[in-house]
Formats: sequence, C-alpha cells, structure tokens
Amino acid sequence: MRKANNRKKTELGRKYWTLLAGLVGLCLLLTCLISLGLILIVPVFKQKAAAPTNTIAIKGHTFQVEYADTPAEQEKGLGDRASLPANQAMLFRFPTAAKQCFWMKDMHFFLDIIWLNSDKQVVHIEPDLSPQTYPKYYCADGTKYVIETNAGITQQLNLKTGETISF
Repeated sequence: MRKANNRKKTELGRKYWTLLAGLVGLCLLLTCLISLGLILIVPVFKQKAAAPTNTIAIKGHTFQVEYADTPAEQEKGLGDRASLPANQAMLFRFPTAAKQCFWMKDMHFFLDIIWLNSDKQVVHIEPDLSPQTYPKYYCADGTKYVIETNAGITQQLNLKTGETISF
C-alpha cells in the first residue's frame, strides 16, 4: 500500500513540476513578446513627437514646418518616416549659402525639394523625387535654405525658379 501511495505522490509531483515549468515558460514567452512589441512601437511614438514648430508661405499656401538645423538633423531629414502629413514641410537652414546636396536615403515616399538662396528666392526645384533614386544626389549652388514637401506641391502651386518664399 505504501509503494502505491509513494508512486502516486511521485507522479503528482512530476505533474506539478511539469505544470510549473510550463507556466514559467509561458511567462517568459509573453515577456519576450511584450518586450519585442515595445521595441517596435516606441520609435513610432518618437516619430510622432516631432511636431512642426512654425510656418512658411509658398504662393499664399501655408505649411507647418519642422526645422532641420544641425548636421545630424539635416542628414536624417525626413528619412525613416512613413509619410509627411499634408500641409507640412521640413525646412533646412544652413549657416552660409553654398552648394547643398540631397539624396533620398531611407525615404519611404516621394518628395518635392526646393532650394533657396539667401534672399529666399527659389534657385532650383526637383519635383516628384522617388525613394528609388538613392544613392543619386541632387544639388544646387548658392543655397542657404532647402524645403522638402510632399510630391506634387510645386506643380500644384506652379512654383518656378526666381519666386520668393516667405518665412
């Protein structure tokens, strides 16, 4: 009788430890999945946190702008973003007028790029640039400012070189 009771206790003990090990494994799996989810979601929230801070006017049409002033901000630009909200743009401000070159590295949508001189006059326009053009560079001499907008804006507003943009 004692051997039968001992066997039942041993069998129950094994089932208990197997169940406990399974629960611990499940908890570890859930912890990993939640951690992975946070790793993937947090950059999306950070991306949305960069709110436009001012406005520019292109032929009477107002755009909210986000500034790219530091070399790191200018190198990143709009790269790694899924899209740019309508009526928003990025304004690159350089310390002096010089040849400024841009590329479509890490871009996920088409852009219009507008180069301006120190007087905020348009010196060059590259419309409808595709992300697939990377690693090609697009440059303009005498550039103090550059504006990136959603593709089609320059055509929609009939923007031409020599015109002035207000900001």
